Amino acid sequence: MKKKYIVLGSIVIFLGCFVMGCFVFKYCLAGTKIELDSWCNPYARNLVCKAKVIGDVHTSYYDCEAAFVSETPIEKIASTNKEAYVGDIVYYDVCLEYPGKLFFCDNNYYVLYEDDGIYRVRSCYMDYEMGGSSVYVPCPVYQVVSDGVLELYKEKGQNMLDVLFDAYDYKAAKEFYERFDTEYVTMDDEQQMIILDGYDIRKEESMEQCLTLDFSKRQIIGQNEEGENITISGK
Repeated sequence: MKKKYIVLGSIVIFLGCFVMGCFVFKYCLAGTKIELDSWCNPYARNLVCKAKVIGDVHTSYYDCEAAFVSETPIEKIASTNKEAYVGDIVYYDVCLEYPGKLFFCDNNYYVLYEDDGIYRVRSCYMDYEMGGSSVYVPCPVYQVVSDGVLELYKEKGQNMLDVLFDAYDYKAAKEFYERFDTEYVTMDDEQQMIILDGYDIRKEESMEQCLTLDFSKRQIIGQNEEGENITISGK
């Protein structure tokens, strides 16, 4: 009888350790899920990566970005979502450069990079505001295209589009956009143009072929408030 109780006690201890081990793995070792909105569907969130986070994850779903602190190396964080992980990238936030890790899932690119000890995860898009609203368009370089921003660059004698067109020629951009479904992206090899869909975040509606990146002329073609096509060279 005594041996029976010993055996039962051992089983209970084993099961308790197993459950505790699963709990520790799930909540401590496996890490916190870092999820962000989709540029083309604000009601859909995608898992970008996982990380052992110190404190809270600060997420702005409106801007499709998150920030957190972790002692885990960036390579290890990137490895937590091998299905979506693409590889290394130099991410341009306007004129700032960050070496980072690129992910792609459900027609969305996300970038993970470190900025002054803080990890940031962002959706890769351009914010086009020349049409009187705010339209997110998938783009490897983050920029806000608006009258005000254009004027600021002109006052400094700079071209705001140089960041995009210096970092990506047509070949590199085509490589970036080839992962998207054709319903969102159209590529013209002869004219070296890439035509993109966007999403108006204020009106909450998709916009078909609303922006064209013209790599041969280093300009973009969008729409004004009247819905007419306008060409922006940044000069």
